[in-house]
Amino acid sequence: MAELDVAHRRILTDFAVYQMNSNPAGIGNECTHWIYAALFEARALDHDKALHIAQALPHYTWGKQVDTDKVQRGDIAQFHGFKNSFFVYQNTSTGFTFLTSDQVRGPNHTGMVFIPPKNGTYYQLESHLHHKGVAVMTERGNTIYYESFAIALSASELAQIQKTDAWPASIKTDDIEDMLERIDWVGMRDNYSMDLAAADQLVKKLKHKLSTPAKKANGDDIACLLVVHAEGYLKFSSPQASPARLGMNAAQLADEKAQLIHELVKGGRVGGKPDQDEYGGDNKKKRLYDHRFDWTYRPSNP
Repeated sequence: MAELDVAHRRILTDFAVYQMNSNPAGIGNECTHWIYAALFEARALDHDKALHIAQALPHYTWGKQVDTDKVQRGDIAQFHGFKNSFFVYQNTSTGFTFLTSDQVRGPNHTGMVFIPPKNGTYYQLESHLHHKGVAVMTERGNTIYYESFAIALSASELAQIQKTDAWPASIKTDDIEDMLERIDWVGMRDNYSMDLAAADQLVKKLKHKLSTPAKKANGDDIACLLVVHAEGYLKFSSPQASPARLGMNAAQLADEKAQLIHELVKGGRVGGKPDQDEYGGDNKKKRLYDHRFDWTYRPSNP
């Protein structure tokens, strides 16, 4: 396989950011559609039988499979039956509370790495998420937790961290999504990790609303506990250069783009109800071409 050079690899995430800033409708009607468009703009392969690059069956492949510690910005993340379960416990002067959240990416889902994996998490760009008030195909960024782990903070440790950028003053402690996205749990793992099995036992007790405060191994009361569980399939692919696309002139590239759009339309899901998405719901039984399947892109460094 031929690796993308630095300039073309940079296009992958540059394309995504450009769409986020200029295209609120998003591209197509599948989570994969903007990925196909990004690979086209970067002159990368989207399928190749000889190289086993294909998206016909789980588990999709988008290039050369790479281990987590070798993942780069612009690599493609493929999920199958992937789920994160979160539990956040907080002990305050008025008693303890806990928040829970399950986040599922599947049965199949695709994203693009923006900040490479570190300490159990990475940041990706993705679409086809159902968030109230946001068009389904709009690209957006989210933190993915790919490892199970637990973090426990005593009151004094929490007070210290809340004086740093790791815990912004504006955090909404009654909103688990805000806590997961904006608190630097990654930076805490080295110093504040808790044995996962012990944390799971604590969660069971806390869910039964026992009045005894949760404690760390050294006996300190826990002021904040995060427990993350990751399960399911998550693999990364490094996009590979397409000699054919790299060799095309402007007219040939226009034909290639038109053919790609035709394939996206043909392979897309049927339309949703008109009120589901202001840009794309049309309630058609068969997907037809519309403006969302096209895109524009102006490289930041042409």
